[in-house]
Amino acid sequence: MQPGFYQREGIWIPAGAIKHRVEDYPEEGFETIHRMAEKHFWYRARHRFLFEQLTRHVRGNYMELKVLDAGGGTGAWAKYLWNHGFRPMRFALGDSSLVALRIARRELPPKIECYQIDIMQPIWHAEWDIIFCLDVLEHLDQPELALDNLRRAVRPNGILIITVRAMPVLWSWVEEYDRHKRRYSRRDLFELAKSRALNVLDLRYFMFSLVPLVWLARVRNAHRARRATPVELAEMAQRHHRVPPWFINETLNALLTLELIINSVLTFPCGTSLVAVLRVDE
Repeated sequence: MQPGFYQREGIWIPAGAIKHRVEDYPEEGFETIHRMAEKHFWYRARHRFLFEQLTRHVRGNYMELKVLDAGGGTGAWAKYLWNHGFRPMRFALGDSSLVALRIARRELPPKIECYQIDIMQPIWHAEWDIIFCLDVLEHLDQPELALDNLRRAVRPNGILIITVRAMPVLWSWVEEYDRHKRRYSRRDLFELAKSRALNVLDLRYFMFSLVPLVWLARVRNAHRARRATPVELAEMAQRHHRVPPWFINETLNALLTLELIINSVLTFPCGTSLVAVLRVDE
């Protein structure tokens, strides 16, 4: 029994009600994201890159760790870690959406706990050795509050690994449709972390290879998006959020695999995403 939670459908739900903020993250896209996660080049590359970051910064026996994926949606990252031999002493997925958690629960192994949580509210204190918070902060009006709560939940000398969408110059109709509040520069994320008394161990761009492709796509579709009706915009978004044809998908996957090798020894000057590895000092 988890204090302050009761279990329903294999999901730990807090005694105090939590409401998923659909204005920040619509629930109708979770099934689409879930289907894409194992096939789309972007998710596959992100998972490989983050796994490399994890093994670089976290040494020792994983079996002694307590790990939380906060805002983990349908559990694609947790599933990837588990399938690649990452089996910590305690492993949990947290999200505010019961829709996402139900999707996750049907595929994740029973040893990965599922919690309905809201990172805008404090829940745990010094509970976790590692917390992931991937592509969440760009959806929030108050990322400072979320970081404060995540910092509180990490044990002294524990690690917080965050990713965000990067480069404000790439802002477009896609961000508006996906309910993003901003794209971050490296300085933005650094200053946000320092303002919450987090020690920045690593902060780097990734998805460098995609910058010209994303910029061209944004420019090409900008005029059409401005003139589109809500139905047309939804159709554009549906085409955007799908797995590309096989040849394109595998070519971009191979390109990002090469980028990962380079990024292990060099840092890129830009990229469509940022990762921050942060330590909670005693």
